[in-house]
Amino acid sequence: MKKFKKLLLVLSVLALLPLGVSAKDKVNVYLFKKEGCPRCAEALEFFNGLDEEYKSYFNLVIKDVSKTDTNALLKKVVNHFKVNMKGVPFMVIGNQTYEGFKVGETEEQLKTAIKTNYENETRDVVASLMVNKKKNSSSIIWILLAIIVGIGFLMVMAKDNKKEVAPKKKATSKKNSKK
Repeated sequence: MKKFKKLLLVLSVLALLPLGVSAKDKVNVYLFKKEGCPRCAEALEFFNGLDEEYKSYFNLVIKDVSKTDTNALLKKVVNHFKVNMKGVPFMVIGNQTYEGFKVGETEEQLKTAIKTNYENETRDVVASLMVNKKKNSSSIIWILLAIIVGIGFLMVMAKDNKKEVAPKKKATSKKNSKK
């Protein structure tokens, strides 16, 4: 039983450990593009060609505006930011939007936005506007696991405490029982 308690305690600590660790999340860079758009292709090539330092700061989320769901999302984004979008590529990094792409002009501005939004852990506006937001299921699983392990640990401890608190019956010796 003691081994079980120790194992339960270790599992409880391990289950709660990820909740206290906070690593910076990468910034989502949303690239709204259209197939056959030369500027979109240049923007995509730019993002894919960034060095490893910048790639560690962001995830590139490509959205093709010819798809109905993406087009609806783009309309929500444009309305949220109150911009007069004229065409693609249209990019969102954190809470900033960028329209168009010019080789030699746009790159530094986008790199600065990526790094700044990563360092400041800026809220992902596009994700908050998505209709079918996906929950972080791994966090939910860890929390549920921690609760289950914690309840199990408390039940075992309570059971053991009842055994220790219960009065022990006095053993009568054969000599005392004959009197």
